[in-house]
Amino acid sequence: MLAQAITTTCVPCEAQLTEVQAIAKRFELTWLLLLLDAHPERAAPRFAETWALDATLLLAPPEARGGTLPWGRVDALPEYWLIDPAGQVRGRFSGFLPVTQVEVLLGR
Repeated sequence: MLAQAITTTCVPCEAQLTEVQAIAKRFELTWLLLLLDAHPERAAPRFAETWALDATLLLAPPEARGGTLPWGRVDALPEYWLIDPAGQVRGRFSGFLPVTQVEVLLGR
């Protein structure tokens, strides 16, 4: 699974959305996209319509909007976690997703 934390106003986050979608598809990963906006319920409909991504779009609950997630604290946006089927974090990346590192971690 590839989990990604973003806000809908993060230009670097949006800049890589289509590339991340291609990576998730290429490696057959479930892609979770977590919106950390102050009011994700307001931002999500327009975001989903604009991008029409193959990700599962999750709205961060109030306690997570400060950047503390089950996989760790968000250091910078976008933030990514590569999570194995057992729920263990195998890779964590801040900023642009390093495709080569993902390939190495997945053994491909």
